Amino acid sequence: MKNLDIAILRSFVAAADYGSLVLAAEYVSRSQGALSMQISKLEDMVGQKLFFRSKSGVKLTEAGTNMLTYARKILSINDEAITATESSNLQGVLRLGIPQDLGLKYIPELLGQYKRAYPNIRIITHVDSNHNLSVRVRESELDIAFLFSTIKIEDATFISSLATKWIGAKDYVFNDNTPLSLIVPPAPCHYRDMAQNRLKEQKLNWQLDYISGNMLSIWAAAEAGLGLTIRNSLNIPPQLQTLDHINQLPPLADSTLWMLESTNNNHKIRQQFINFLCPKLTQMLSVHV
Repeated sequence: MKNLDIAILRSFVAAADYGSLVLAAEYVSRSQGALSMQISKLEDMVGQKLFFRSKSGVKLTEAGTNMLTYARKILSINDEAITATESSNLQGVLRLGIPQDLGLKYIPELLGQYKRAYPNIRIITHVDSNHNLSVRVRESELDIAFLFSTIKIEDATFISSLATKWIGAKDYVFNDNTPLSLIVPPAPCHYRDMAQNRLKEQKLNWQLDYISGNMLSIWAAAEAGLGLTIRNSLNIPPQLQTLDHINQLPPLADSTLWMLESTNNNHKIRQQFINFLCPKLTQMLSVHV
């Protein structure tokens, strides 16, 4: 009987989630060549081609899709066993920072799972702007922060890449004769900067008509027809629409989610938390890629 290697399965799942051997290799902390060899070894073991490979990345074959289902189950049971064994010995506090995009839906669900698995670890969660979270991690006020950015964040780990969208009310109509009304967070904000810079490049007139650091307030303003905003593809309310069909609006760069760690001494809890949460978060976000 053949035995599947947990490390190889983890690399396989990462490649499936990211659709890229380069990004998957970065996630599992291996070279691209080493990860590619792992995938080939798994394909040899099961006697099936698991990925279609192209210059743009990798895509699961039918056999790969079937294998992914089992790989997730095996990894889940493996991680659950490790968690159950370790949980009684691990205790302490971890300070986590997240942006509003993740605070509305994804992270709270995962934190609930984590708390049940590790009842002796207290998680203090701060929901803040990407800029403030970055500063607080570098000043060791937070142990870990998840940040959205359109550029690479130094010393951060790639988690996922999401489309950035122009968003407006269901009845939003583009008007060439009037400046675009923008609904944006306060500066500094990469979404705000991206919107302004792309409109300038297209020589479109715009004005800041609604500024709020509260995401729900931004959604409400857009629904009321006060203007348009930009955001990643997470949590867009059903009463709003993406404005991809308006050709006059310039295309936007993807929003990348990064994980930034402090250099403080809280390493064991921090690493254990990362091992628990990141694979689950990546899987959740993969449907939005």
